[in-house]
Amino acid sequence: MAASHPEVLKAGFGTGQPSCDVLHAFYLHLGRVAIEGIASLDGATGWRQELVRAGHEAVAGEYGKLLAVQNDPASFSGALLDMLWSTGNRLRALDDLDDEPDGILVPAVGEQHDDAPRDEEVLGEDEVKRQAKLIRVGSLRERRVAASTLGRFLHLRRNLAREELGQMALDALVTSNDASLTVEVTEGLARLGLAESKRARASIEKKDALFARLEQRVGAYWDGASPSDPLEQLADADLVTMGIWLRRGTDYLAGHVAEFMTSRLARGDNRALASVVSAMVPSGDARLLPVIVRVLQDARLEARLAAIKTLAHIEDPRSHAALLKARRHATDTLERLMLARALSSFGDHSGAGDILGRLGEDTPEFVREEALKAVGLLPEARSVDRAAIDALLDEDAGALALAALRALSYIGDADTVKRLEEVATSSGTLRSAASRAAGDLRARLALGGDERFDLATTAVTSVSGDRPGIVARMRSVMFYLIGLVLLLIGRFEQAGASAAKASSINPVSAKGHFLEALALVKEGRDEAALSCYRRGLTVDPHYAIKQWGEANRILVTYLRLADELTGKHDRRDEAIELLEETEFIDLRSADPNLKIEVDRRLDSLKLERRRERLGPEGA
Repeated sequence: MAASHPEVLKAGFGTGQPSCDVLHAFYLHLGRVAIEGIASLDGATGWRQELVRAGHEAVAGEYGKLLAVQNDPASFSGALLDMLWSTGNRLRALDDLDDEPDGILVPAVGEQHDDAPRDEEVLGEDEVKRQAKLIRVGSLRERRVAASTLGRFLHLRRNLAREELGQMALDALVTSNDASLTVEVTEGLARLGLAESKRARASIEKKDALFARLEQRVGAYWDGASPSDPLEQLADADLVTMGIWLRRGTDYLAGHVAEFMTSRLARGDNRALASVVSAMVPSGDARLLPVIVRVLQDARLEARLAAIKTLAHIEDPRSHAALLKARRHATDTLERLMLARALSSFGDHSGAGDILGRLGEDTPEFVREEALKAVGLLPEARSVDRAAIDALLDEDAGALALAALRALSYIGDADTVKRLEEVATSSGTLRSAASRAAGDLRARLALGGDERFDLATTAVTSVSGDRPGIVARMRSVMFYLIGLVLLLIGRFEQAGASAAKASSINPVSAKGHFLEALALVKEGRDEAALSCYRRGLTVDPHYAIKQWGEANRILVTYLRLADELTGKHDRRDEAIELLEETEFIDLRSADPNLKIEVDRRLDSLKLERRRERLGPEGA
């Protein structure tokens, strides 16, 4: 049974203003009604009285209209969604929904405030460790709160006695590879006087410049000075950057993005619509929620799937209500799986049957992969046959092996940690992904109270032979330096030859392989460059994250070659395999927009292959 309105009000939501508190509590009440149904409409008279006393007579009147149609399920559903939207808009006008409820707020970059830490901000070792685990494996809201908390903690760390705690917090932020946390992580790092801060500030400046340019072009478009919509002219990387940061953008820009989606939906331009919606996935911008719901209801499959992912990142009762409604009507197998997964992120496991029933070998690979990604969110996951999932940890299993690693990182136990660490040290292909999965499982077990596990990561061993003698190593360095100079003056072919010579003398050094790859990229030989990158990563799996910019160059090369395979040669399946390969490489330091672009491209190519095999909306 839902909590009554006095109980909710007593919990103390909002900013401390009575009017805002009442609207906060009423909004949560509507969310419970959307989730639990008409039966949860308790305390109706009390709610109307509270709203009137708080000065929300119009809301009370709308609530009365909603109650009047509660016996008509079809009318009630639409009226409830309308009321959720209008109430949410009123609430955002009163209160900043980005503020964290626990009071640990992250000030805007450059904001002046007292550096002296308050008592509650001087986190102890156990709490820093807990936040570092949460930023890795918590729910979306927990991860965002943890990123903001650790960012504030680091800003004050020079006043703290235990400097190692500051390093622990910094490592948690820097190694976070979740695009959904980019805003919190980047804003936190930008305030620090560290090397990471310079890159974070550069990212924010780049975003600010992009948004200023976009707003100017949007204005020109609506004034009639420009014939084409500026969103159509955006490069993919800029489109994704906009999606990541949009919740820090103006209402003007967010409103134009919503209008763009609405117009493309009306035109039936599914490709442009799906492209923009998929770029909004990590945004979590509730201002887009009404139009995303319309896409979920009325668009074709590709855009609907992107809408499902986007709604899962918008922490709002309306998101859950829309997903639940969509699941009632969905017939496509993949869509039902993704809806079940999105609902699970809201704590609704009503789609568990769809997920658990698709884990077997008789399920098409693309469906089984999605089921494996979702199974860890279910309470029933502990009863899943882990041995069957473990059997997928085969180097030839491709995307299924990655999905299996993800599933085991959710549902595994202490023995699973050992198994994942074993894979990380023995498998040439799965080692980086298995190491990440082992680290995630360690964090989950530690949060669950198992003190044997901490945030220690599994070492990823290199596959290399014996180092040559000192003289040979010196000769290798000499050829490497010559190659570097040749590259800088634009003699790319000679630079590649010199780098190749350095690698032949000392094949267990990654430097020569990466320099040769860069020279080949400059020559336009991406396929040969990727072979060099693979050799370098075999020698040192961490090289790409230790050397700033290397991870970006690798991903750009993969994306460019995938475009060539699909555009010029119509070799779509090879492009899919190529992009899936990036999931097996440790590229945590790559820009989030590049990682999201790989995901978007993969999703699009896989859906094309699926339509070809099963028909436009085939299950």
